[in-house]
Amino acid sequence: MADYLVVDLKSGACEARNGSAALFNKDEFKKTKLVLRHVPAGVYVCGRDPSFSRALGVPFYTKIEKPFAIGIFPITQAQYKLLAGENPSSFKNAADSAMRPVEQVLWADIRRKGGFLDRLSALAGREFALPSDNKWEVACRAVPARAGEETVAAFIDGCHYFDIDKIMWYSDNSGNETHVVGGKLPNAWGLYDMQGNVYEWTSSEKEADYKGTIDNPAADAECAPGAMPRFVSVRGGSYCSEGLKCRIANRGALPPDTLSRAIGFRVVMKGI
Repeated sequence: MADYLVVDLKSGACEARNGSAALFNKDEFKKTKLVLRHVPAGVYVCGRDPSFSRALGVPFYTKIEKPFAIGIFPITQAQYKLLAGENPSSFKNAADSAMRPVEQVLWADIRRKGGFLDRLSALAGREFALPSDNKWEVACRAVPARAGEETVAAFIDGCHYFDIDKIMWYSDNSGNETHVVGGKLPNAWGLYDMQGNVYEWTSSEKEADYKGTIDNPAADAECAPGAMPRFVSVRGGSYCSEGLKCRIANRGALPPDTLSRAIGFRVVMKGI
């Protein structure tokens, strides 16, 4: 299976592609095409580094039952407008706004009948959704399935990053605004802006505890269609977040009717 899948947002045509992340870090893939990275099924490590604060949780394992593909960028203003016919973003008046993440999008509007995901699924003839909380973290962490403990120690919670300015837009370097996607380094799986720039909605209700061992991994939970939970998990931090808020394992929780210029989303394709 090819590493990437490219969806033409005008025709709906899907094309399997191989190559490096840099190959897709071009304007057309931020405006009229959607690039997704294949993630295999398996048991993956998630969670926090207990040495940072055991009170905030410990590492756990989750089982991703089926392979999926996740967008290498958050959905941009140009992509959203192309399918939804409008651009609700606050940061839409700059020369490069079309390639900045869309923001000020309601969780329910993204998921509703006739909303962005519905239109994208109909166009491409594939099932698109928001990533679950665990799928998002698996993709962000980019650690091989069933990694050994030595790998876990190296990757847990992003503590290995020595220069966060190279990988994210956050409060210290953003100028208090969003930026064009793909402006920082991608992670090991070629995904950009997983941390910083905008928070990203997930399809999961906020949970207090995540538990699972490598032999008895936690399930991958998502909200049912039409559900309106009290709180939804948001991930990744944003341009106005301090660095610690952008840690891989940090889970935010917001009501689904929250409208914010610091929240966007990326999509996953199921059933690949």
